[in-house]
Amino acid sequence: MGRSGPPCRWPGALLGATWLLLAAGVPTSSEVEAQEAQPPAALPQGTGYVVASISADVTPVDLATSAVGAPIALDQFPDSIAVTPDERTAYVTGGDGITPVVLGAGTTDETIPAIGSVRIVITNDGQTALVTRPDHSMVLPIDLSTNEAGAPIVFDGSPTDIALDPDGTTAWVTVPDRQRITPIDVATQSRGVPITAPFTPQDIAITASGSTAYVTTDDSTLQSVDLATRLIGDPISLSRPAFGITITPDGTRALVAHPSANTVTQVDLGSRTASQPIQVGDGPRALAISSDGGFVFVANNFSNDLTPIEMTSNAPGEPIAFSADGPTDLAIVPAARVALPPAVPVPTAPSFTG
Repeated sequence: MGRSGPPCRWPGALLGATWLLLAAGVPTSSEVEAQEAQPPAALPQGTGYVVASISADVTPVDLATSAVGAPIALDQFPDSIAVTPDERTAYVTGGDGITPVVLGAGTTDETIPAIGSVRIVITNDGQTALVTRPDHSMVLPIDLSTNEAGAPIVFDGSPTDIALDPDGTTAWVTVPDRQRITPIDVATQSRGVPITAPFTPQDIAITASGSTAYVTTDDSTLQSVDLATRLIGDPISLSRPAFGITITPDGTRALVAHPSANTVTQVDLGSRTASQPIQVGDGPRALAISSDGGFVFVANNFSNDLTPIEMTSNAPGEPIAFSADGPTDLAIVPAARVALPPAVPVPTAPSFTG
């Protein structure tokens, strides 16, 4: 399938708020923790799959060794990635639709048509993907057994980010242009009653208990929503607007990215306090936590690398560089599955006898 129009480094899900970020400036030295990048003592086992919007590929990275595998070329400019529970297949959204990637083989299947696909989650049984399409005011369900789209779930705004609760029964969707957070019943694929927010919701993550959603905003706060009572808690102040969020497996901390400031902030969800910003690469956008919870990896959109951060010390490690251009998302699987490119033979000098 042909590629869509020219890509940009910032995915469509950021909408107009991205430009507010770009105008926000860079942090002063007092805003950033005084840490030198250093190799962590023991990086975790696992493979990171980095989606790059400019080079249009997915790059596997061995997290323990920092070895970078051969990029998997895509037939579209991608945005985000989700991996099936059996860790065999990734699905990558983009301007043309959703591309299945067979992780063990490093190959792709035919792209599922769905122009303007942005964010994606996969249900716990691995049978269905739910994909936001902001420009089309819908969330599109995909039957992964057939790779065919179902009836769209229609919104009256632009659904942007999406997160699945741990038991897999409800997906929660941010709708920034309507200031809403809307539930979707996964079984019936129907939209529920939205929660109207006094802020503009951007990215969303849900704690492992399923009790609380945390939502980034464009006003330098992190907001919490009690999903049972549907009540919104007091905002947690951040140093800058944040896009990109992940929560530790034990539900005690969240990490958010500040793309315009080249920093990441760790938030203690118990005390509701934010750490000093942690310096990473240029344009951090996506974050993913290792399976052991010991590290967070940050995909930097402009410097084209991954920054590991040790969770206990907040110390950033040596960045992992790769050739992919414009990382926008990252998924981690526990297994090491990096297929390294073949070694290039080193020519030997000719020998002369006589």
